[in-house]
Formats: sequence, structure tokens, C-alpha cells
Amino acid sequence: MSVAACHGPSRRPLSRTGVTIALAGNPNVGKSTIFNTLTGLQTLTTNYAGATVEVAAARTRADGQDLTLLDLPGTYGLSGSSEDQRAAWDVLLRVRPDVVVATVDATNLARNLYLVLQLLDLGLRVVVAVNLADAAAQAAAARLEARAGQPAAHLIARERHRLAGEIARKVTVTPGEFRGRQAWRIATRPISGFPLLLLVLGVIFTGLFWGGGLLAGLVDATWAAYASPVVRWAIISLFGQGVLARTILWGLDAGLNAVLSVGIPYVLTFYVLLALLEDTGYLNAAAVLLDRALGRCGLSGRAAIPLVAGAGCNVPAIIGLRVLRTERERLIAGTLITLVSCSARTAVIFGAVARFIGWPQALLLYALVSAVMLGAGWGLNRLIPGRTPDLLMEIFPFRVPTPRTVIRKTWVRVGEFVTVAVPIVLVGSVVLGGLYETGWIRLFARPVAPVVEGWLGLPAVAGLTLVFAVLRKELALQLLVALAITQFGAGADNLMSFMTGRQIFTYALVNTIYIPCVATIAVLGRALGWRRAVVISLGTITLAVALGGIVARALALF
Repeated sequence: MSVAACHGPSRRPLSRTGVTIALAGNPNVGKSTIFNTLTGLQTLTTNYAGATVEVAAARTRADGQDLTLLDLPGTYGLSGSSEDQRAAWDVLLRVRPDVVVATVDATNLARNLYLVLQLLDLGLRVVVAVNLADAAAQAAAARLEARAGQPAAHLIARERHRLAGEIARKVTVTPGEFRGRQAWRIATRPISGFPLLLLVLGVIFTGLFWGGGLLAGLVDATWAAYASPVVRWAIISLFGQGVLARTILWGLDAGLNAVLSVGIPYVLTFYVLLALLEDTGYLNAAAVLLDRALGRCGLSGRAAIPLVAGAGCNVPAIIGLRVLRTERERLIAGTLITLVSCSARTAVIFGAVARFIGWPQALLLYALVSAVMLGAGWGLNRLIPGRTPDLLMEIFPFRVPTPRTVIRKTWVRVGEFVTVAVPIVLVGSVVLGGLYETGWIRLFARPVAPVVEGWLGLPAVAGLTLVFAVLRKELALQLLVALAITQFGAGADNLMSFMTGRQIFTYALVNTIYIPCVATIAVLGRALGWRRAVVISLGTITLAVALGGIVARALALF
């Protein structure tokens, strides 16, 4: 079996091979499960409505006939403007499948048949696949059995009892349902929901920052002890110890280690936590709770988790934009995520500002960056045409997550990150390494001197290191110390020996805001398009330089 994927309306058309069958249906009716069973593709299923707008496709043969199966995104209709409805509409009109299999929930036919009627109106051949028929049949069988072979008086009495029981069930709830509704109320009411949200976000941040950092240290130590010596020996044996060998080592040694120290610790940790939140159903509650507050930035409540995840690592947060349903919302959220202080930027703040100036200044820097992010959201909401999407989702009961589902989701998503990020980071590492090893990096000092020394008031050596921040933010701080030692002597490992406190604060501010790392740019280009990724990157550079100069002059007044 061959497998392909169509990621929304802007992708290239699917090729027609043999008979094309599209699977359609409301969210959470078992449509993707049927697709997985038929094809073995194992696409992700989730109880979070609108979790993806991708159209999975698989090709196979049955009885000598070529078949193409399309799994359309779950949607309640085809007449709305949300991304899931637009994606389904586009595929149906563009591909014109030979047959549409509409999966419906037998226990809720009134809602499900609305989509079926829309499919028929389009002139498509529709086969209705009734799911959960056993549950509906059990309820019906209980009533036939009750009436069969009974006198009329008994039937009337039984019907009265049944009606009385039905009324009682509608006005009362079981203990389990009561606990589920109470949990939902606690999670969505502001007075209790926000403390609970802070607790959940604290767990996410702690897991990403502490757990990811622990794994990162383990990966770095393992790489340094086992992989790095082998890679260095192989490269030196092939290319000697010249500039070429050292340049290649930037990619195959430092660059690959950088990918692993982000991909394994932070991305893996985030996706485990995300899968747990999806399967418990808490994402819906958090979205409802934050919908009004995020609406001021042009975002719905669904954007809460990706924005918070950016505090650990921007890369998985950008990938998490798929939970948002409109292109405008993904553009705003993606831009704001690039301004969130990830763990690498936090390392710069802690390693430079907090260590050499003090904790109050570090907290001030955090507050300033947060204000910039909120201001950017407010401005983008007014500059980008469109409106904030309404939050429409079903209320799912909280449930215990399934380990198998969590593991499968995490595996698929981490694999997607590695596929996207590895090539770009390796190429970027080799390019930057070549500039450094050949000494050409210093050629950049002259063109940027008016900005670095004149506007920002920083030493030229600090400006050079900002070029390398595109690989990893904390690498810029490490390189700053290394270059300073070569220029100012051994005592330059203390930044205060050649930079003032105001300069360190300005340097950390610019490093934190300007241009995301190359891994973030890679996934940003895939999520929003390369043109937008470039515009966002250039925008952060402009914002960082402008704000850095203003802050440098403001600090000089004190």
C-alpha cells in the first residue's frame, strides 16, 4: 500500500487512480478509525474537535481494482468558513470522488444526517455507514421485547413506566455523569478554572523546562561521550584537521547534537503532555475558559496551549498550530510564538542578566518581552483583515487517557519534527561553521557596526555573536564569551569586564526578541509558508533592533 497526504486546499491536487472513495462525517463518529482499519495507515484520532485539517490519503488494490481512500477532516457541515469545512469542501469539488462514505452516529442521527443531506445536494454518490448501531439497536430491542405478546393494558402500563423512566433520566444524572459535569464546571468557571489552568500550565512548563532540560543534559552527555568522538575521528580521518574538516564538524557534530538536544528532550516531552491533554478532554475546557481573553489578540481559546508550550520550545508550539481552525488565527499565533521566551532564550536571560546584573533586572526583561508580545497581538488583530473565529466545540466528558494512543501520537509527531528540522539545521550549521572557521564572520562586523555600536551601543564582538543565535540562542552567549576571550584576554569570561550592565541588558533583550532559531524557522515555513516565515523573521529583527536602541537610551538616563 502506498500512502500520501493532502494538507488543505493550497496543496497540489490528488491524482486520480482507479476508484476514489472519500470518508466523510462529523467529528468523533469513528470515521478515522474505519480509515485506519481499512488501510493500516494509523492516522491520529482525538476527542478534540478541529484537531487537524489534513486530508489523509491511501492507495491499495482490492479484487484487482485500484482504490484511493481519502479521509476528510471531521466536520459538522460544508457551508461554514472554518478550515475543516473549507478543506472538505475543496477536496469534494476538486477531486469529485466516485463514492462518498458518510459515517453517522446511530445514537444522534438528527445532527449527523445534516451533513449527509449536504453531500446529496452536491450530486455525489453517497453511502451511509451507520456506526454505533449496536448501541441504538440495544435501546430499540429493549422496547420491542417489552411489547411483544403483551395485552394492550400491559403495553400501556409498560409505556407509562418507560416514559416515566425517560423523564426521570432527563432530569437526573448518574454519579459518574454528575462528577463529569462538576469537573467541567470547575474547569470552565473563571473563579475555579483559572487557578486550575495555572496549575496545568505550571505542569506543562515544569515538564518542558525541567524534564526537557534533564533529557537535554542526558543527550548532550551521551553525545559527548560516545557519538562525538566517533564523528570527529571519522571526519578528521577523511579530511584532516583543516578548515574543511572543522566546518563539516559544525554540522555533523554540533549541528546534529543541537537537533537531538531539541527534538528528543523538548519536542518529545511536549507531545507526550499534549497527547495526555487531548485524551483527557481538558483542551476543550481550557479553550472555553480563555476564549474571551485571547479574543483581544485575534485568537480563540484553542491558541492557549501552543502559546504556553512556546515557553519550553518554539518548535513544537509552532507545530501545534494545527489545532487552530483559520489561516488568520494560525498567522497571528505563529508570530506571537516566535516572541515567547523559550528555554534557550531563558538560558541567555539567566546566564547573562540574572548572573551578572541581578534577578530584578531579569524579571524586568521578562516583563518587557511579555508586553511586546501582547502589544504585537493587539496590533496584528487590527492590521490583518478578518475577524476572531467563534469557538464552537462539543463538550466531551473527562476521561482517563489511553497509553497506547498517547505513545502512537507522540511517535508520529516527533517523527514529523525530525524530518523537517534535521536537514535545515545541518545545512545552517555547516554554513555558519564555514563563516567562523574561515574568519569571514568578522567581515560582517563592518556593515553592522553602525547598528551594533552606534544604535545599540554594544561592542562589535557582541554583534558578531548575534549571527550565530539563529542556530541556538544560548550558543550566541557561549560564543560571546569565546570571542571576547580571544579579543580581551582570559578575564573576559566575566562579561562585566568588557560590557556594562546596561549593555548586557540590551544584548539579552535583542537576542531574546530577534529572529527565531533555524529549527523554528523550518517548522514555521512548513506551517505558514516560507514567504510568511521570512516576513516574520525580518519583522522580529526590525522590532528587536528598534526596541534595543530605545531601551539602551532609556537606561542611559538612569
